[in-house]
Amino acid sequence: ESVISAGVTVANSVPTNLTPVGYLSIDENQPAGTIVGYFSADDADRDELSFVIYNEENALYPHFTIDANGTLRTKYPLDYEMDNVFSHSVEVKAMDEHGGGVSGSFDITYNDVNDPPSGSVTISGTPIVGQQLTASDNLSDEDQGGIGSKTYRWYRYGDDYINSNKLVQNTKYTIGSGVIGEQLVAVVTFGSGDFAETVVSNPTEPVNGPPANLQSTVPITVVENGNLGVVGQIFATDPNGHDITY
Repeated sequence: ESVISAGVTVANSVPTNLTPVGYLSIDENQPAGTIVGYFSADDADRDELSFVIYNEENALYPHFTIDANGTLRTKYPLDYEMDNVFSHSVEVKAMDEHGGGVSGSFDITYNDVNDPPSGSVTISGTPIVGQQLTASDNLSDEDQGGIGSKTYRWYRYGDDYINSNKLVQNTKYTIGSGVIGEQLVAVVTFGSGDFAETVVSNPTEPVNGPPANLQSTVPITVVENGNLGVVGQIFATDPNGHDITY
């Protein structure tokens, strides 16, 4: 294409070297308008360039928009699991003010990020020595593979739920005397690698233990036909520090 400048017809140099600046990638679930990357191109005439997405309204390219200065943005939040793809391609064109242009197709990579699970872990049962507690959950997870297999473990509340010694690995836990006064939690783990999940229940009330060491202050003897009066005093201890009635 020719351009008339100062009465002289000069051939227009079309833009060249359309390239992305850096790596084109986007984490999933980012808000609409998040910057994916930037584009640049060269123009021998030093014309001001503008950038467009080819067929922007075409159903093949509904995911992105581009500013005139070459800034590529998301059109709406992208969901790695919902879209079920690892990347999208986009056709970009750089144009000079005389209609010359250069275009190219570019791949944009989706980055899968950890979607936190929804739901909770709950405990049923009464925290008393000898009683059985049961853990259950209504967890769901949107990451690739979903929940998969789950592991239930029981810990003292406040432990390191990954590295501490567990009390037991099961959905059920029969309370022993070693945890009297402790609060307990059920921990569910699932997934693997970067997307391993750990979900912890609310803690129980402190485990209640029965009174112990029931005894009298002195040997109890009674003389027949004796007067009414005290023959001794019975006492016990409570591991939780609760008041005791006899």
